[in-house]
Amino acid sequence: MSLSWWSQWWKQSPSGGNEHAPKKAPTYRIRGVPNDWDKDRLETFLAERGFISRPSVRSLAIEFHGRSQTATVLFDATSRLPLKIPLPDSGDESHSLALDPGFLSITSLFTPCQQDHKVDIIAISGLSGHAFGSFKERNGEYMWLRDSLPHAMVDENGKNTARVMIYGYDSSLPNSDSFQNLEDLGTALHFTLRMLAVDGKFKPIVFIAHSLGGLVVKQFLMSLSNSSDELDKRLRRAVYGIAFFGVPHDGMDIRSLIPMAGNGPNRFLLESIGSYSSQVLSTQQREFSQALGGQGETELISFYETRMSPTAVKDDEGRWSMTGEPAILVSKASATHCRPWESGPEHTCAIHRTHSDMVKFADQDPEYDKVLGRIASLAKRAVHMRRSPIQPSLSQPEQECLKSLAFERMQSRGNDIDRAVKGTCEWLLKHETYMSWAATHQGLLWIKGKPGAGKSTLLKFALSKQRDMPSAADRDLVLSFFFHGRGDALQRTPLGLFRSLLHQVLKQIPGALSDLVDSYQEKCREIGAPPEAWQWHPEELWHFLEASIPRLLGARPIWLFVDALDECGEADAVDLAMKFKSLLDSLPSSATQNIHICFSCRHYPIPPDLDGVFEICVEDENGDDVSAYVRQRLSATFVREASSIADLITSRAAGVFMWARLVLERVLRLERQRASWGKIQDEICSIPPDMDSLYLEHIQRMEDKAASLRLIHWLCFAVRPLSLVEVYWALAVDADCPHKSLTECGSTEDYGTDEDMERRVIALSCGLAESIISTSQTNIVQFIHQSVKDFFVDRGLLVMDSSSATVDEAIGRAHISLSRTCIRYCLMEEFCQLKTFSSHELEAQFPFVSYAATAWTTHAHQSDSLGVSQDDLLQLFRWPSSDLLRQWARVLDLVVTNGLDRQPRKTTLVQVAARYGLPRVLSAILQNTRRIRKDVNLQDEDSRGPLSWAAESGHESIVKMLLDTGMVEIDLSDCFGQTPLAFAAESGHEAIVKLLLDTGEVNINSLDSHHHSPLSWASENGHEAVVRILLDTGQADINLKDKFGQTPLSFAAENGHEAVVRQLLATEQVVVDAKDNQGQTPLCYAAYRGHAAVVKLLLDTGQAEAGVKDKEEESPLSLAAANAHEAVVHLLLDRGVEVESRDAASRTALSWAAASGHDGMVKLLHSKGAQLDSKDKMRRSPLSWAAANGREAVVALLLEEDVDVNSKSLFNQTPLSLAAANGHVGVVALLLDKGAAVNAKENDGRTPLLRAARRGHEAVIRLLLAKNADVDAEDQDGGTALSVATKYGHQGVVELLKAHAMTSTESPQ
Repeated sequence: MSLSWWSQWWKQSPSGGNEHAPKKAPTYRIRGVPNDWDKDRLETFLAERGFISRPSVRSLAIEFHGRSQTATVLFDATSRLPLKIPLPDSGDESHSLALDPGFLSITSLFTPCQQDHKVDIIAISGLSGHAFGSFKERNGEYMWLRDSLPHAMVDENGKNTARVMIYGYDSSLPNSDSFQNLEDLGTALHFTLRMLAVDGKFKPIVFIAHSLGGLVVKQFLMSLSNSSDELDKRLRRAVYGIAFFGVPHDGMDIRSLIPMAGNGPNRFLLESIGSYSSQVLSTQQREFSQALGGQGETELISFYETRMSPTAVKDDEGRWSMTGEPAILVSKASATHCRPWESGPEHTCAIHRTHSDMVKFADQDPEYDKVLGRIASLAKRAVHMRRSPIQPSLSQPEQECLKSLAFERMQSRGNDIDRAVKGTCEWLLKHETYMSWAATHQGLLWIKGKPGAGKSTLLKFALSKQRDMPSAADRDLVLSFFFHGRGDALQRTPLGLFRSLLHQVLKQIPGALSDLVDSYQEKCREIGAPPEAWQWHPEELWHFLEASIPRLLGARPIWLFVDALDECGEADAVDLAMKFKSLLDSLPSSATQNIHICFSCRHYPIPPDLDGVFEICVEDENGDDVSAYVRQRLSATFVREASSIADLITSRAAGVFMWARLVLERVLRLERQRASWGKIQDEICSIPPDMDSLYLEHIQRMEDKAASLRLIHWLCFAVRPLSLVEVYWALAVDADCPHKSLTECGSTEDYGTDEDMERRVIALSCGLAESIISTSQTNIVQFIHQSVKDFFVDRGLLVMDSSSATVDEAIGRAHISLSRTCIRYCLMEEFCQLKTFSSHELEAQFPFVSYAATAWTTHAHQSDSLGVSQDDLLQLFRWPSSDLLRQWARVLDLVVTNGLDRQPRKTTLVQVAARYGLPRVLSAILQNTRRIRKDVNLQDEDSRGPLSWAAESGHESIVKMLLDTGMVEIDLSDCFGQTPLAFAAESGHEAIVKLLLDTGEVNINSLDSHHHSPLSWASENGHEAVVRILLDTGQADINLKDKFGQTPLSFAAENGHEAVVRQLLATEQVVVDAKDNQGQTPLCYAAYRGHAAVVKLLLDTGQAEAGVKDKEEESPLSLAAANAHEAVVHLLLDRGVEVESRDAASRTALSWAAASGHDGMVKLLHSKGAQLDSKDKMRRSPLSWAAANGREAVVALLLEEDVDVNSKSLFNQTPLSLAAANGHVGVVALLLDKGAAVNAKENDGRTPLLRAARRGHEAVIRLLLAKNADVDAEDQDGGTALSVATKYGHQGVVELLKAHAMTSTESPQ
């Protein structure tokens, strides 16, 4: 080959042949290598350049854009290298190889075959690091990311699956002119990674991040989570795992680095990651945790250094070197600032290297083995987890509804449960019963066992292994909930279960819960926003969940895992088990083929004869697991005679992990005292084999019995789990506390540190209580196991409280003690003259105030219900004065965020007793007052009297007491016109409704400000018994309309209360087709909500017009079709409703179904004769609506039926234009594949490309450009895609269009 072209170019090189000559052999990056070249050809080409000696091509990989390859090449140290080398037959720089040693931005080190490519691994270097050199062997050329890692990422067929890339950025310290901060660095990474999309999709991503690089990744993810851009949402979904290497989450030692930066512009970046810059890093950590999502959505691994690093010093010639005094640059605590469920050895690992060297590995390096195994597993899980469907984009109403379902500790119990010790629980996957359940088409599995047998750990293990089961599929919908008997109310009740499950469903398949979202929106319109104005009810949520199951099963199989059913209470546990069973039994056989339900529970209270249930008894199977657990604990502490001790403990544990755990604690304590083997053996044998006797032993070992009893009271009966600092104040302010201020209380016993308080909790409980880190990073105090709480409630309290004769008395005395502590706390001098505080500020200054202000009434009610006298309450609040009571109400008003929990300032003790159910308090007041008439009728600022509060709260005994005075005004209405009878009817308190009616002094048809009557309230909420009582009087106006025109029948039909609808119809006085102010009948409401049984009831009367239309001319058919209620559609069509009937906008039912994305409904309507190409008044077709709303399944279905792909609306908008404008990448791809006109113009001259450019939809633009969209097309204002993108600030689009313009003008290589 002639070199004349090369010599000529070299002489004309802009650098004049004066290239840099590195002192040691560096690795260079060479970009622009043609795709058809291999390593040999590149190496030969370089070697033929006469001035270059011995080039060695170490890697060659296709770059992410696919246009060329990138190589890493090692040159001789003495080589003089140009920055560009023209390719043969070129002669100009546009077709040249580009050389650089800097490795900035993305560099591909390895790219697998396209069909095998499953995951992307992206490595990012740290502070003052080099994208390539930071990961290279010290004093060698081995680079593990290039030379080893790609070849370890293989599938079951041995095919390479991972593309490995590095990302470089400027983070140098000396003489830097960069003033980038973390946000700038994160934004740059964000912009770069968007370019990895292919057709709008990303491969699963795993990051390897060293030092500062980890903080950059965190910042990138925070930026990503705040974006509403569709491509960003897909990118966020793609990110699964991060391997952090020495990342200073809580800061690093920068003392030696500050002089290097001097007063340069990069000093702020350096100081922001220092150990004392808590504001920047703590804010980042908090927002990063939110951006990551919950357990299972992402995964973090943290590596930390265990060798001190040399620090930076400056020599006499002004040169910096790392030869100073050794220091720990990033502590273990800072490097492993991880989530609670990722604190085990599989997620945290020591690397015995310095901070810089912890990412430098040699070939056959034993430290590398630790890293490789974890990263390989992480990548494998990333591929596995990201196979599931991409989370859909939720509309604003869906997002708000989702928020109303969420609660703070929704996932915390599942996270708190320890993962199974390695080698344990594996037997479950091979258990014959388990395999039969997993293989069956309809399955309910009960994992039963004794308290402490390890049921929760086993169920968590089963949940984690669901994807590995032969019958599992990538598209499975996996739902889970872990009851927590020691948690707050939502963690231990069916309401929390239903909220959590619906939250999971709505987040993944929102279309299945359109009725729930509609109900949420209606409640917000009519009542206000939750939780201040209203709260979800468990039965209505179960109804929504139950109704959604058939719709869900039509799309995806369901696996439901529910732990600790017994911890929600006996009655609820039995009810839920029966609900699960009846749910499976009620489903048609075709649907039940795809649903599996697994729950864990003790042997009691679930009936042992529950038909058709698979059962596994844990303690019969887990002997080997207990042994493995014991041996691991013993081996970790190098206990003598470990094998013999393990055998003895295992044999006596009888399959109960908790027994083994407590016995191990004693053994380890004896081992620390160097006790003999004989003494340890005697100790184990002397410990009672049953748990209750073992717990009783712990009570006998308690030294400060009084303080221990107070702690046990709080742990047993606190309304919610208390934090360490709350427990401190709960113990410091005793029920009989003589102090008047919190300052005095606190001075008697110093809190010390969290560690001091933890030790105190352990000491007072004799190890039966612990402090754990909650998901909100708060130290929560709880019993070590639910069985401990059960023991104390059943018998332990009575043993500790010698003054009580019965268990109920001991519990009642506990509650009264807790209530008095709370009251005394609220009445301390610090709260007498409170300034204006926000809730957050008040709780920061007074940590126990929120609990004390909100919970004393609950404890007082519990003690009252157990027969404990409340006479001292009058004295405590200095009754008849209301000053102290109003001080509490003022404090309560500051801490509650829910308006429903607010206590009116103008309140009295009578009203408090009535609202919270304190009959003994009310009795004491009535016996000691001379102004009964005034007290029982006194109204607060909401004009509510005691009877109103008691009727709403369902306190029957209080209502009787008030009525028995003969002086209460029974029909007294509040400021909204609602009477006690209306409140009782709304809440479903039938006994109170009957009491009030029996007085003969109530107006049964009283109307509130919304014109709701008591019958309306009872019908709306489905209170069948109350409706029956009201109808039986013969005086209730059954057709009374509210201010919006709805009748009781309309309310019952809307909410699917079939029994109430039957009752109302049975009177034969109800107007079945009564229209509201919008012209909607009860049938319209029932069809809209999908209540097929109610629809059938109404139609069967012969009085409901099946084809009725409201003021918008929408019919029950279009309402049902828009919400995918197939059963209702069948009913209506069978009654002769015209399938092509149109509304005021001339839209058909099929048009609505298409717009809502219900492909099954579209098929059904089409099979019944509905036209696929019908157009409305705006000339939009079903395809146009589906495309505009991003309904891919419907678009695909319609295109298969050969509808007009270029159908134009009134404004000449095509489906492609509508989809492009809204950024629906998948729809755009479908339309383009069907030949949609890529340059079709609307009336204003805008093309799909102009539409997408205006909104900044980069992925859509890439698709359009690939189909030769006209980039120069102008709208009626003369705007082009580039000018429009520039105008609206879409920089990514601008860069994309400019790059396209450059490449389109070049000739092919």
